[in-house]
Amino acid sequence: MSEKTFPIKNTIYSFVISLTDQTNALVFKSAPTLAAGDVKVSTDGGALGNITVLPIAVGKIVTVILSAAEMNGDSVVVIFSDAAGDEWCDLITELRPAAVTIGDLPTAAEVWASAVRTLTISAVPSFAATAGVLYMSISSTFSASITGLGSLANISKLYFTAKRKVADEDADAIIQIEETGGLLILNGAVAGTPANGSLTVDDAVAGDITIVLSEEETIKLLKENLFYDIKIIRTIGTTASVLQIGILVVTEDVTDAIT
Repeated sequence: MSEKTFPIKNTIYSFVISLTDQTNALVFKSAPTLAAGDVKVSTDGGALGNITVLPIAVGKIVTVILSAAEMNGDSVVVIFSDAAGDEWCDLITELRPAAVTIGDLPTAAEVWASAVRTLTISAVPSFAATAGVLYMSISSTFSASITGLGSLANISKLYFTAKRKVADEDADAIIQIEETGGLLILNGAVAGTPANGSLTVDDAVAGDITIVLSEEETIKLLKENLFYDIKIIRTIGTTASVLQIGILVVTEDVTDAIT
């Protein structure tokens, strides 16, 4: 059965198009002839190959069916080009398959049934932390201890990333710290001093970590609320998963005194 709501990676997908008549570009071609070689597919920039299932034309509606293998990528490009060259105009379309379906998303009941994790923070200044919320002062060294993330076995990479918008690219992150690489990104630029940020695993079994960002770097930040997550890339098994998502509140000190 093909997916018809939106394209899903590695899942059969069907969609409809119409082909423009070569003799009159204002109308679609009725019952266009489609032969082997007329429709080709490229997955993730690979070589073009004939589509597995030749599209079916009924009147001006052309139904395209892509196999799971053809859909197994982040970019699927379909090119229509009349090999005979005398019926319909060329057409190109691109699909961006998603990694999950709507059915894979957790229900409200499943979200509320999730295990409770303990979030604590020890920093200068010291703030009380609401679950999923971290507080950072722009004039002090930031240090946050997060516990109960679950097993951190088989780590390849472990990231703490904070962004203004979830959809922002990693390169545009306000903060990105990695366990082995230290501070990678600050204010959307490659960090000058990786050692000024750290992510330390305190207990790999329980999933306890400590995140630190030096005063030298926090002072470069603006007062704002950011989205953050903690993501693990593993060497085996499920390769990538988000361990925690929350809000990072970047603020100023309340007390002005420094002596």
